[in-house]
Amino acid sequence: MRHLFVIVFVLLCYEAKCQQEEHPTLYMMDPYLYNSASSGFTEGLNATIWHTNQWIGIEESPKQFIGTIHKLLKETNYSMGGVISFEKLGVSKLMETEVSGTYRFLVADETWLSMNVGGGMRCVGKDYSLLRQDADPYFDWQEKREVVARFRMGVWLQFESGSYLSFGARGVGDGHKRAFGHKQATHFYLSGRKTFRKRKGSGIEMNGLIHVAKYSPIDIVISPSYHLRSSWKFGVNCHVCGVFSPFVRLDCNEHFFLGYMYGISTSRLNAAGSTSSMAFMVGLRNVSSKKKEECNY
Repeated sequence: MRHLFVIVFVLLCYEAKCQQEEHPTLYMMDPYLYNSASSGFTEGLNATIWHTNQWIGIEESPKQFIGTIHKLLKETNYSMGGVISFEKLGVSKLMETEVSGTYRFLVADETWLSMNVGGGMRCVGKDYSLLRQDADPYFDWQEKREVVARFRMGVWLQFESGSYLSFGARGVGDGHKRAFGHKQATHFYLSGRKTFRKRKGSGIEMNGLIHVAKYSPIDIVISPSYHLRSSWKFGVNCHVCGVFSPFVRLDCNEHFFLGYMYGISTSRLNAAGSTSSMAFMVGLRNVSSKKKEECNY
């Protein structure tokens, strides 16, 4: 089974008229963001903090802070974790918190299947008082907020070589189609990775992801990358919608890692077609001195 690895991408693309609710550019740098079933394949406590800045050069552009944390429980096949994010766009503010649990088991020689379920909440609000001009009292009371439930689930098939195939879903369901202009729906992710190792510690990876949601165009991402001595990783995300995002990641002594990504949009179909975006990550992995082995993460 470990030698059979096929990912079929159906190249469909629709016209993009606005910013997507989910823009999956970080899936290969921090897969836990989009599929919590990826937890449990690295020993110790794993934590990351992301800062993203979209549409650089445009006033009141979207800014987001994301934190993830997950840990494989000692001497078990269970792992726990969570995600929290804050986003601001003009008068709009959004906060999401999610927690989940994962169980993995061996299905074949060096091939693991991991399953995850979880949930949380999504709080969307708009503060129209920020638009107040000349002390207009109309905007004093125009602050609205809505809280809806979130869910997430995922399946992750991990192979001995470090390759994987996964499917994940997260969202609020069709009962909350729009909240103050924010498009809310269930988002589906099909992703995979194939690893080609030239020598120990170095090699080439080919990552791919398909993102589907009711209110967003289908997003297909292909991400080739190169590993150098198990410390440096650099490559590029190529979106069919015309976004290219070079990235680099540095792992220091298996405990501390940094990541940076810069997105360049070349498609006129995007609302910010001539602008760019960036994302910066700081991560920490706490592994005991007796147990530093990694399970093909």
